[in-house]
Amino acid sequence: MSHTQTKLAKRGYLANMSSFPPIVYPFQYNPTEITDSKGVTWGKKTPIGEAQGAGRALSAAQSMQSLGGPIAGGMGAMGRLFSAADLHQFQAEGDRTIGFQLVIDGREQRPGEPDFRRQDGTILGDLAMLRSFVYPAVLEATDLLDAALGSGCDRWSRIWFNEPPTALLVLGDRVTEAFVSDLRITETMFNANLDPVRAEVSLTLIEKIDSLSFLLNAVNRMYLTTAQAVIPASQLTFHGISETPSRTGFPPKAYFQ
Repeated sequence: MSHTQTKLAKRGYLANMSSFPPIVYPFQYNPTEITDSKGVTWGKKTPIGEAQGAGRALSAAQSMQSLGGPIAGGMGAMGRLFSAADLHQFQAEGDRTIGFQLVIDGREQRPGEPDFRRQDGTILGDLAMLRSFVYPAVLEATDLLDAALGSGCDRWSRIWFNEPPTALLVLGDRVTEAFVSDLRITETMFNANLDPVRAEVSLTLIEKIDSLSFLLNAVNRMYLTTAQAVIPASQLTFHGISETPSRTGFPPKAYFQ
């Protein structure tokens, strides 16, 4: 395939169309790595018998007798017969965080970039746009609408510089509305006026769950999970799972190991 036939990759970007002025920042270079983290907190759980002062063995016997066997509720106490490790129960769900790094180089103009962005060779405009996601926005369109339709003499004073805008992170077909919780800029090269011409940027975002993108992503995640978990009956044999590769390239039996 020749270079002229090579398909250009989609360019990721950060945006907020409800702020004034609207913010749209396409990445000069797409990130090479993206970290997607989600934390869940599991608290300790004490079996019924042990909570009443009984030992592990006596607790297991009490649970089996009072709760009708392991299936009905004594499984935790029975497990404690063979291990002194803590039992756990769900306690809290943590935030989903997304982290990535960007490189900005004012000495190169990529295809599709506006001419004015690279006229002086600096990246001052790039850094200003990125910083706008962590400083209070001048004005939000939703706040302006609320003030116009609301009542009260102070309604107009509440629309200016309230909080930083949310960021719409777009990576191909993936869209996530989030808050920028951490922005770190390392300027690595300067011109004769000490203006930065190259920088490495690290961003950390927290997903906004009260957003349309979160609801759409949740539905899409459940759909993809169900579609990948279902194994066609033709791949099942009398003795178990056949060796026929699945759509992912792995034998279906891997799901059951």
